[in-house]
Amino acid sequence: LDYFFLEGQYTHTFSEQFKSLFTASWDRVTEDYFIEGSPKGFTIPQDLDGDGDIEVFPDGRIGRLKTSFDIFSGECQSIYRLGQSHTFVAGAAIQETRQFNNYADSSFSRQTNAALAPGELDTSPSFMDNRRTVWALFLQDQWKISDTFGITLGVRHDQYSDFGGTTNPRAALVWSARPNVHLKGLY
Repeated sequence: LDYFFLEGQYTHTFSEQFKSLFTASWDRVTEDYFIEGSPKGFTIPQDLDGDGDIEVFPDGRIGRLKTSFDIFSGECQSIYRLGQSHTFVAGAAIQETRQFNNYADSSFSRQTNAALAPGELDTSPSFMDNRRTVWALFLQDQWKISDTFGITLGVRHDQYSDFGGTTNPRAALVWSARPNVHLKGLY
């Protein structure tokens, strides 16, 4: 697994009560896995490919999976303080994920699950390069009801380029048991 991450953030303060945060980031992830699913000599006592033989895997059921991802993200939050104990947050976010350099091989047929000859690999395409964009809008209302308790109410809508949108409410009760110890109950 190779991982690279870069992030930048800018905060603009308009007044003591109002500020905006802008964040942009880029992630690059490359995964390269060798998978040993079954030991050498593994047998399935069935004829999976119609050749009249049971399936024997001399090298075991093994495979390799390699893929890369680029994830580009941006977010803007506006924070408005309505006094010492009340804060309102509104924001928008966008994220684009690109998956590329996809490769997979295995010592068995991924179509029939049947064993291949020793040294032979199934390199048929198992997944294609793809792209997904998600944008979101959110609102959050935070109330500090005492020195140790707070309530957060919110709603968020996410819109996915590949299957549609979802809107989700949020409610949380936060208890600050000590200065660095916080317990949070969420819905």
